[in-house]
Amino acid sequence: MKNGPLAKRYAKALFRAASEAKILAQVSDEINAVADSLRENISIAAVLFSPSVDKTSKEVIVNQLSKDRFSRLTHQFLLLLVQKGRLPLLPIIVREFEIHGDKILRRSQVKATSAVPVSDEEKQKIKSVLEEALNSQVKLEVEENPEILGGLIIDITGKVVDASLRFQLLRMRESLRG
Repeated sequence: MKNGPLAKRYAKALFRAASEAKILAQVSDEINAVADSLRENISIAAVLFSPSVDKTSKEVIVNQLSKDRFSRLTHQFLLLLVQKGRLPLLPIIVREFEIHGDKILRRSQVKATSAVPVSDEEKQKIKSVLEEALNSQVKLEVEENPEILGGLIIDITGKVVDASLRFQLLRMRESLRG
């Protein structure tokens, strides 16, 4: 079985358990903190993800890292991943947890690319328009790329709306070529 569907099942189960326990935001913060820590501390990640390190040693490390630091649910979830040999799936599980949360809580991750700097007022206006159009809460990330010449490129969780001047000029050139 591929890891994506498996990670998705673990993420949904954790999301459901955290939601029922009414600690969804806390668990989300905790698993993101664990994933960030493992990205930053490669040596610990290497030990925890290694198939040659026994589960008991991994459990000791997880207990030291999470027992008093995180909720009981997050701690038990990490131990379950160790026991099932699924700890290397944690980065995928965290991503799937966020994706599932976005769907359930009607949130959209939006990346807007502009040719020029965008003021805070303009960001708020873009966010408001998107929230109304998408009927969801928008987390907006804005970046600058002068190569698009003007306009905006909006990426809504992988669906791209290219309203850049560069794209319009390319389309015009193609239509003139016939």
